[in-house]
Amino acid sequence: MVDIDGTLIGREGSLSTENREALAKVADSGMKVSLSTGRVPQSCISVISQLSLDNYHIFCDGALVRNPAQDKEVYVKPLSKTIVRQAVEFASANGIYLELYSATRYFAEQETWATEIRRQFFGLEPTIVDLTKIWNKERIIKGGLTLSSPEEVARAESFCLLVLVVALSWLQVAKELWALYLFAVIYGFAHGGFFALMSPLVADLFGMKSHGAIFGTILFIGQTGGAIGSVLTGRIFDVTHSYQLAFLILVIASGMGLILSTLLKPIRAKEKTPS
Repeated sequence: MVDIDGTLIGREGSLSTENREALAKVADSGMKVSLSTGRVPQSCISVISQLSLDNYHIFCDGALVRNPAQDKEVYVKPLSKTIVRQAVEFASANGIYLELYSATRYFAEQETWATEIRRQFFGLEPTIVDLTKIWNKERIIKGGLTLSSPEEVARAESFCLLVLVVALSWLQVAKELWALYLFAVIYGFAHGGFFALMSPLVADLFGMKSHGAIFGTILFIGQTGGAIGSVLTGRIFDVTHSYQLAFLILVIASGMGLILSTLLKPIRAKEKTPS
């Protein structure tokens, strides 16, 4: 049993020679190789084909166990039609972009930046349809919400950074335990939203060709900063006997990040001039 993203497929976005050879040895030994992934079956066809896997695989975070090559399934836990209907109605009433997946199809109401990412990165071709017309006809296994445009992604990212600055600023005056709890709630909201939006923001700014490499580099730099920051913060406390200066540095750094994020512009391919 093996995962796909981050295991078989690294930040370069393709199967490595080492992984191919390792799985070939496993198969030659007589053992069966199965995938276990959060992806839907349609987005795994290329991986299954490249590795010549003729077996049952776990998809949709465990909601579906299926053999795409033989078009057979042994387990499925679809979403209830009531939940799907409520999700579709809520998304429609609030202008939220909703995607739905069956065992074999990917449904969207319109072509957006998100459908283009699914097409380029996962090989998913959307079925454009009015979701209010299919919720009771299709067996929906998975759904997803996303922002409807790159501009909304950028605004949401800036908002999360702003909330992060507010949370860290709050630590400058927090003296009671309840104030620390309030910081944790606000910071958790900003931190979670920031990282959820990072991948689509990178895709919009730099495209999908090197998405894995760029996104991986950003995460590596973030982890490096976290490692250095903890040591630096400890040193500041040893010298000043307070974390106040460390929190102030974080506020300034976050504020600079917020300002710089507003200056980011998508990189567009240069148009060829006629000769």
